[in-house]
Amino acid sequence: MKKSYLLIWWAVIAQAASAHEGIGIREGGDIHGEAIAHVDGEAPSAVMGFLWESSYISEGRNNLEEGGLLSTFAATELETTAGVFGFEWWYGSSVETPYTESDFSVSWAKSLSGIDLALGYTYLAFPQDSENDQEYSAEIAREVSGGFTPFFGATYAVEAGGTFIELGVGKEWVLTEKWVFSSVVAIGINEGYVVEGHNGFNNATLGLVASYVVVEHLHIDIGGQVSLPLEKDAEGYPEDEGLEDLYVISCGLTATF
Repeated sequence: MKKSYLLIWWAVIAQAASAHEGIGIREGGDIHGEAIAHVDGEAPSAVMGFLWESSYISEGRNNLEEGGLLSTFAATELETTAGVFGFEWWYGSSVETPYTESDFSVSWAKSLSGIDLALGYTYLAFPQDSENDQEYSAEIAREVSGGFTPFFGATYAVEAGGTFIELGVGKEWVLTEKWVFSSVVAIGINEGYVVEGHNGFNNATLGLVASYVVVEHLHIDIGGQVSLPLEKDAEGYPEDEGLEDLYVISCGLTATF
C-alpha cells in the first residue's frame, strides 16, 4: 500500500533531499513511479534511498499492528520530447509486524504552460500473503506565487474497484546550501478505495521534512507527519476503526547519480 499520503510524504522527502542537486520526485498525488523532475540546472538521471518510519500510514490508517517500516527504493528517468518517462522500484518490510511489500511503477510526466501533468501505473506485490494489486494514477499540479504548489491527485485500485482522491499544497524553503525544508498539507477523499471505510472526506495530513546535504549527492532526511480523521464512522464502517489521530517520525538517506 505504498500510496495515498505515504506517496505525498515520500515525494516531499525526495524533493527536499535533492533540491541542491536539481533532482526531485514529483510532488503530490498518487503517482507511484513519479518521474524525476528537473529543478535547477542539469539533473542526475537516477536516485535511490533508504527510509525508516515509526508507522506505515496510508489513507489515514496504520497498516501495521505494531512497529515501524524500513523501505528502500531506486528510480530513474528517460527524458523525451513527448515527456519524461519514469521507472521506480520500492520495497518495504515491517520491523515487528509480519509485512512485506514490493512495488514497481512506470509513469509519464509533462509540463504544459506551467501546469504539471502526470500519469502512472503501479504493480503491487505482497509476498507474505501471496497477493497482488494494480493501480492507475493521475495528477495535476501548478506552482503559484510564493512558491506554493497546489495539486490534485487520484488513484484507482483494481482490486477494490474504487478511487482515492487527494487535494493539497506543497511548499519548499531553501535556507542554505546545506539545508532545505519542505512541507505538505492535504485532504484525502475516499470513493470506494477503502472498501469498508466511509466514502467522502477521509483524513487531513500535515508533513514536514528537513534535508541536510552531508556530501555531494548524499542527503539525510528527517521528517514528521500528522494524520487526522475526518467524518469517522466506526459503527457503520469496520475499516473506520483504524481511522484515528496518527503521528509519524521518519529518518532516511538519499543518494543521486
